[in-house]
Amino acid sequence: MSLQVVLRLTTFLLPFLVGAHVRLLQPKPYGPNTVNWHDPMTPEMFPCKHTYDGTDPTAMKTGDTQPLTFHSDDTATHGGGSCQLSISKNMSPNSSVDFRVFKSFIGECPASFTAEPHVVTPRDDMTFKIPKSIPNGDAIFAWTWTSCKTNEFFMSCAPVTISGGAEDTTEFNTLPNIIVANLDEICRPNTTGNYTPVYPTQNQGPDPTLNHTDIAQQFNVVMLDMPAACTSAFPRSGSSNSSGSSGSSGATPTPTPSTSPCSSPQDGFMCHPTLHFYGTCQNSNVTWILYGDGHSCTNGKGLDVP
Repeated sequence: MSLQVVLRLTTFLLPFLVGAHVRLLQPKPYGPNTVNWHDPMTPEMFPCKHTYDGTDPTAMKTGDTQPLTFHSDDTATHGGGSCQLSISKNMSPNSSVDFRVFKSFIGECPASFTAEPHVVTPRDDMTFKIPKSIPNGDAIFAWTWTSCKTNEFFMSCAPVTISGGAEDTTEFNTLPNIIVANLDEICRPNTTGNYTPVYPTQNQGPDPTLNHTDIAQQFNVVMLDMPAACTSAFPRSGSSNSSGSSGSSGATPTPTPSTSPCSSPQDGFMCHPTLHFYGTCQNSNVTWILYGDGHSCTNGKGLDVP
């Protein structure tokens, strides 16, 4: 076997050898055998990697329990994180406002936190129900994931057909739009530590589920509120990612402390004197991580430590 063939095989198999990112299994996504849902989303490929064919729709009746499952061989779960379920009635969506959130899982989605995020399989016990506010007919179901340990954003999309729902979009249009994180500087929560991203309350939808077990707390997994700017529509109006779609940011990005030198581990855990950030020393520089209003920071100890 030539070296060139070996290199090609290695490149193809590498994602499977090290553990591939989580993909949606049910509802069945578009192009399950042709679209690389493993890869994180990019601004250019938002939303749904622009793929809206290749799969028959999944029938869903409002109020019925639906399975939310993932490929069990996808083990790059990055310590879990938070996920949102949404519906778009626009079958050619181009903005986050097209996707209306009906369910948020805050923490331990799509996996429970472990010390080593690359050896755990996704959860197999997750379910959801379509609320009656979702209009009948064809729609796009979206699962979005902001991971715990990486600056990445994932999205899988599936065709569905809704029954037993609303006859118009009146109530549907009052649901919040999805949160799009880590695709631009407007909404880039710092995930260099162990943290569970908490969606802004107004964007959690009518049925949020809060998951934060003793196991997560044992590993000092912190619940961190996302910046208010994350509620703005993506692509952001006036940003380099904007492609003319509607939506205005209307929010000011949270100020981030400037980087300062440090000498780990002597400097240890530190708290910013004026902003809601805690710091850890990494590569001789302080890495600042945002935390929410409901937490207290103690120098040398951590968050919520007396």
